[in-house]
Amino acid sequence: MKKIIGFLVAAAMLPGLVSCGSDAYRTAQFTYADYVPLEVCDSLAFAIDQAFVYFKSVEAGRDVRDALNDEIVQLIFGETFTGVPLEEASSVYIGVQVENYQRDAGSEYQSLLADGDSDPGAFCNWQSILTGNLGNSYKDRYVTYNFYESLYFGGAHGSFRVAYRILDLQTGRAVSERDIFAQGYEEPVSEMLVDAIYKMYDETEGGEEYLDSIYFGDVHPNGNVTISEEGVSWCFNPYEIAPYYIGNIDVTLSWAQLSGYLSNEFNFE
Repeated sequence: MKKIIGFLVAAAMLPGLVSCGSDAYRTAQFTYADYVPLEVCDSLAFAIDQAFVYFKSVEAGRDVRDALNDEIVQLIFGETFTGVPLEEASSVYIGVQVENYQRDAGSEYQSLLADGDSDPGAFCNWQSILTGNLGNSYKDRYVTYNFYESLYFGGAHGSFRVAYRILDLQTGRAVSERDIFAQGYEEPVSEMLVDAIYKMYDETEGGEEYLDSIYFGDVHPNGNVTISEEGVSWCFNPYEIAPYYIGNIDVTLSWAQLSGYLSNEFNFE
């Protein structure tokens, strides 16, 4: 088994986030890499890669820093890991995945071997890639954490998804879509999202084929949002509003477009 675990401390602010000020926060990175052979056939393996940026210090203080890091852990590993340090959450999560690999891929391999399959290991090389980094910042106060997950646990193809969480650097809390908007925003914003998607693909070569495949009846604000000086952006992952082959669909609506539907906290006009 090959295993690499590391913590890399960032010496300075991440590129693109200098607007928050040199003393606003500093980051570090947790990394983990492992290559776990399948017990019943050691020529097959489970490849694991993780790399997560987290807050080393925050101008608002230690409690805010800890709250921000806890939001990061929940985004990556789920709410059951609330209050669990990042390294410990990673260890528990990986332990479950490795146990599943030995059981499920091992059973699949032996079953295919018994059936005389010429390539019983075709679906038994698993992969798990998880990465987390800081993304858009807004008003020197909010920063979005971007989480990316790519998994292959056998079958025809793997799965991937992007998840966002907006973090308040002053309070340590996560900002939800409902915090950004006033009551009753869902229907008008849904219509704007539909129009934006139509326009995006209508102006793309071959876009008509994509438009025919999108489930426009399912296009609604989904809570998977990031904010920037440009506006609010939604990410729709595979199968949410379109088939797998289309991939992620990212849509941005400007603050000007959304001005009539924002909450008092985010109505800066």
